[in-house]
Amino acid sequence: GFNLNRIEDLLLSHNRIKNLTFNDFKLLKTLSSLNFEYNLIEFIEPSSFSNLITLNKLMLNFNRLKYLDKNVFNN
Repeated sequence: GFNLNRIEDLLLSHNRIKNLTFNDFKLLKTLSSLNFEYNLIEFIEPSSFSNLITLNKLMLNFNRLKYLDKNVFNN
């Protein structure tokens, strides 16, 4: 089967993603790079990236974000 626990780089650019939530990433604990460039993201739920302890590169360029909650990386 497909093992989400081993994914390190995830490229989701050029989609129509509008929102990101905590549940979107809870099984992706080994991510080091996450690319959401050129989407329609307007909202990122607080704590969305809190489980991603190995994340060192987050690309959110060219979205519709106006505000990023200070707790987006906190549990």
